[in-house]
Amino acid sequence: MYDITKFSPCLTFGKNGQTVAKNKSEVCSMFGLGKSRSKLGKYLDRHGITQTELAKKAKVGDMTVSRLCNEDDYRPKISTVSKIKRALKSLGHDLPDDYFGM
Repeated sequence: MYDITKFSPCLTFGKNGQTVAKNKSEVCSMFGLGKSRSKLGKYLDRHGITQTELAKKAKVGDMTVSRLCNEDDYRPKISTVSKIKRALKSLGHDLPDDYFGM
């Protein structure tokens, strides 16, 4: 059981009065986690690359990488795509432009 008392008062209560979720997916859905990811976001997840790691390596903002990973309709500048592709390549990953909404 996952104790989520600190996060939401609107959930069912366990035997001892604590708010609980039965499994990790319930916790994720309660807090908007597990949202659909873009093609790039799914790629990073599969290969264990964090958004923070990519943002630092590419020298772009965390929010830029977050939007690329979570918003299918986000269209970054070409210079941003170049920085991210260069950073991924330095990590041993060469991705085509269609991973960036282009």
